[in-house]
Amino acid sequence: MHKILLVDDDHVDRLAFIKALRTHYADTDVTEAQTGEQALNYLEHDEYACVFLDYRLPDMDGVEILKRIYDPQTGLSRYPTVMLTGQASTDVMLQAVKYGAQDYISKNLLNAENLHVVLSKARRIFDLIQARQKTEEQLLQSQKMEAVGQLTGGIAHDFNNLLTIIFGNTRILEEHHKNENLTQDIDAIHKTILGIKKSAQRGADLVKRLMMFSRARPLEPSIITLNGLIQDITDLLKRSLGEHIELEVDLDESNHCVFIDPGQLEHAIINICVNARDAMPDGGRLLIKTSTISFNEDCDILCHDLADGEYIMLEISDNGIGMDTKTKQKIFDPFFTTKEVGKGTGLGLSVVYSLIKQSRGSIIVDTAPYKGTSFRIFLPKSQTQAQPDKKPQTQDVVKPQKGTETILLVEDEDDIRELTLLILKQHGYKVIQAENGEKALDIFKDSSDDIDLIFTDVVMPGMISGVDLANAAKAIDENICILLTTGYSEHNMPQLAVQEDY
Repeated sequence: MHKILLVDDDHVDRLAFIKALRTHYADTDVTEAQTGEQALNYLEHDEYACVFLDYRLPDMDGVEILKRIYDPQTGLSRYPTVMLTGQASTDVMLQAVKYGAQDYISKNLLNAENLHVVLSKARRIFDLIQARQKTEEQLLQSQKMEAVGQLTGGIAHDFNNLLTIIFGNTRILEEHHKNENLTQDIDAIHKTILGIKKSAQRGADLVKRLMMFSRARPLEPSIITLNGLIQDITDLLKRSLGEHIELEVDLDESNHCVFIDPGQLEHAIINICVNARDAMPDGGRLLIKTSTISFNEDCDILCHDLADGEYIMLEISDNGIGMDTKTKQKIFDPFFTTKEVGKGTGLGLSVVYSLIKQSRGSIIVDTAPYKGTSFRIFLPKSQTQAQPDKKPQTQDVVKPQKGTETILLVEDEDDIRELTLLILKQHGYKVIQAENGEKALDIFKDSSDDIDLIFTDVVMPGMISGVDLANAAKAIDENICILLTTGYSEHNMPQLAVQEDY
C-alpha cells in the first residue's frame, strides 16, 4: 500500500487529486493536510511513499516546507516530493527542485495518467539518488581503508628497518658485555651506541611526520637562511642518495632568509630527494638550486596563489623516469605513492605540500615520462635577517647537581617505568614505583609526608587516570608537586580536566 501525504487547503482540489490517484493506486492511503504546520507535524511523526505539496497555503508556501525538511548533505527532502501549483511559475518550479523536490505538476494538468507518471518518476529519482549516495559512501570508506592499509604497511616497513638496526646493535652490545676485557672494545661499543641512537632518532622523525600530516604538531617557524639549511643536510643527502646519484648544489650568493619551520623543511627536501633517487634506479643527476625571483604581472611563471613580491625559489631537479599527467595530478594527495605496497608511508609529498602552503608559499612540479622531474618551491623572502646561533661559553656551563628528593613514579608500561627509574636513580633521586593510579593513590595516602613529587603518566588503565591521581593528591596535600607525562600529542590528548597549576 502506498501512503501519500497531500498538502492542499482547497477541498475541491484534494478530492480531484484523490480520485485521479486511485485510478492507478486503489489501495492508497492518503493523509490530508491543509496547512504547512499540519504537514510538518505529519512529516515529523510518520513515513510516506511520496509527498504532494501545494505551493500556496494559508500559513506558508510549499517551498518553505521544503526548506525545513531539506538535507543539504544529500540534496533530498525527507521523502519523494512533487510540487503542485496552479500558476505553473518557472521560478517556483526551480525553487522546488533546488530544495529537494523530484518533480512538479500544474493542477490544470492533473489527471490519472499524469499523476501516475510524476509519482513513479519522483520515487525512482529519489531512490536512485539515495542508492548513488550509499555507493559513494561505500567507495569513500573503501578508499579510506585502502589508504590506512597503505599507511600502516609503510610505517611497518620503515619501523621494521629501524628495529632491525636497534636489535642488531643491542645484540652486539650484549656480546661485548660478555667480553671480560671491555677496554679493548670501547670504540666499537661507542659506534654501536651511536647506531642505536640514530635509529631511534629516525623513528622519532617518522612520528613527527605522522603528527604533522594529522596537523597534531603545530609548525614552529623561525627565520633561517635557506642556503645554510641546505648546506647542513648536504652530507646526509649524499649518504641517503648513494654513490650512483651525482648530487650538484648551486646556491644563490644572496643568501636571503625565509620564515619557515626548519625541521619540517629539512624533511620536505629529504622526501623530494629520496623520491628522485627512486626515480633514477640506474643512477643519475640531482640538482638542488636556490635563487631569488620577483612575482608581478610581468613574471612568466604561473603561480596564481602567490601575492606579488620577492620570493626565494628552491629547485630540486632530477633526470629520472618522470611522471605522466595522471600521476602528476595525484602526487600531493594524502597516502598516494607510486611505490609498492609496504614501501614508504605515502605521507611524503602531501606533507611537503601542507608545509609550503602553511608557510605562505607555493610549489610547482614540471615532469614528463623519461624527461625527469623538477620541483620548484617558492617561499616569501623575509625582511628580517636570521640571528646567528649563540654557543654557550665555557663558564656558563654548570654541572647539574644530584637530586635528593623522593619521587612517586607512576607508569603502567613496565619498560618505560624501568627506564625512568634508572635515569632518576642515576641523578640521585629516591624513587617509589606504582604501575597504576589506584596503587599510587594508596601509596600517597600512607606516605604523603615523605613524597616530594608525583611523576605520573596521564593515560593509564583502571579507574584513576594521571589527572585523577593529581586531583586526589592535591586534595590530600595542596603543596605536592605534580609532573604529568604522556605519549599523546597536544591535539590528540584525551579530553581530561587538567588544572592549570599542574
